[in-house]
Amino acid sequence: MKLLHRTSYYFLIFSLATLLAGVLVISWGLNTVFTHQLDESLIHTRKVLKKELLQRDPLPDYLEIMDERISLQKMDAPLQEDYFKDTLLLVREEEETELEPFRQYIFSENIHGQDYRIELSHTKFEREDMVTALLLLTIGFLLLFLLFFNLFNRYLSQRIWRPFHHLVTQISSFDINDKFAVKGLSTEIDEFKTLAEVLEKMTGQLVKDYHILKQFSENAAHEIQTPLAIILSQTELLFQNPNLDEQQAAHLQEIQNASQRLSRLNKSLLLLTKIENRQFVELKSLPLHDLVQQKVHVFAPLLDENSLAVNLQIGEKPIRTNPDLMDMLLGNLLSNAIKHNLPEGKINITLDQQKLIIENTGKPPTVSPEQLFERFHKGEASGKSLGLGLAIVKEICEIYQWKIEYRFERELHQVVITF
Repeated sequence: MKLLHRTSYYFLIFSLATLLAGVLVISWGLNTVFTHQLDESLIHTRKVLKKELLQRDPLPDYLEIMDERISLQKMDAPLQEDYFKDTLLLVREEEETELEPFRQYIFSENIHGQDYRIELSHTKFEREDMVTALLLLTIGFLLLFLLFFNLFNRYLSQRIWRPFHHLVTQISSFDINDKFAVKGLSTEIDEFKTLAEVLEKMTGQLVKDYHILKQFSENAAHEIQTPLAIILSQTELLFQNPNLDEQQAAHLQEIQNASQRLSRLNKSLLLLTKIENRQFVELKSLPLHDLVQQKVHVFAPLLDENSLAVNLQIGEKPIRTNPDLMDMLLGNLLSNAIKHNLPEGKINITLDQQKLIIENTGKPPTVSPEQLFERFHKGEASGKSLGLGLAIVKEICEIYQWKIEYRFERELHQVVITF
């Protein structure tokens, strides 16, 4: 959820809670005020009523004067105190009888030497209508106020946060391969101005450091290749020496093997760096099923040399990716399946619309599945490094957000890539 939406949501909840509390308080306040006014009116009516009753003889048990209803009851002694209460009384209007709310004032008076208990009742219906009308008007005004206030707050927030969103857009489109850092922006808000300056400085330094490191890596890789090529060529020349004995030949072979491993390692590290820096940006729609078959054909001599049987179950699968990266991925997976296979073993390759599965026979793994994808991780039994092959495969999968898994089932090593 966006920040603006979340703040608007919380503000709306707060506004509705405030509105509900305000309605309850206003309703209670209006009812209290009108009840107090009604009590004052009943007290004033009592004085007028006594004059009216003194003029009547005999006195009736019940009277209706204007909106007041008066009930009289003889008493032996006057009430100790007067009091008010709310009650419901039957009212007949147009041949219909309904219960309506009344406010009663109960007191005692001495009329013609006799004490009477008098219940003076006045309808609250009209005043409740007035309270309801005022309450509805107040609620309507508050709703309109909160609506316009929320809209204005949303507009103001969008306007204030515009520089921030501009910075976010720049950061999301920032590419470290470009030579341009995130640019600052013109704003009157000090916090955003500081944020823009910090981002501009930070991204500028990142671009600078990246290009220095990239240049160093490329130069180092290039410069290392030259002495390695010289070492390998000189080794070949020494192998041609007819006076070379077996011990010297063995030492030269070790030198040649180490030089070749160093050359391959140098190329792999440079390749891995390029993959991590997302330098393979070209995308093409490729027939993955054809690429798999072509790669198996390329490795055919090596498969025959190791007497490995290949079983293909391949369906058509077009995929949009970088051709070089896909070639590396398939090459590393097949090379790994051959390298860690058994004599006269087998390799199963399955491809459908969702998955690519490569299985090969082999000894049970001596490391956890997670460690197989780590760079230069050494097996516990052999002590040999697993190299960079699967690490490169994992990096390629992460670029395209493919899921890669390793399992050992039915005495088969299984690498599964889910597209």
